[in-house]
Amino acid sequence: MTRARTLTRLSALLVFLMLPLPAFSEDPYDLPPARPLPTREEPTFAQKSGDLLLSRPISAVRLVAGVVMLPIAWPVAALLGDADWALDVCVRDPYEYLVERPLGRL
Repeated sequence: MTRARTLTRLSALLVFLMLPLPAFSEDPYDLPPARPLPTREEPTFAQKSGDLLLSRPISAVRLVAGVVMLPIAWPVAALLGDADWALDVCVRDPYEYLVERPLGRL
């Protein structure tokens, strides 16, 4: 036999012998207790003021630019078969980031 064929057979034998190993473990459903999810801390004054003075105005400009670009992007996206994508990128995502996001949560 060739060396490659011997290695292939040995590999197949090892895989075949390792298949029943999980059946002999103690308890396959014995999982460690779940960790509690981390809680989000309240944003600091600096985070809130930075969001209010810097991030929100930039988001408003992005929303206005998206509304201006929508009449151009939507027909092109509709021809490509994904008109909702243009609406999401140009209007929905900037609106959610500007209006629906809590103050200080970046």
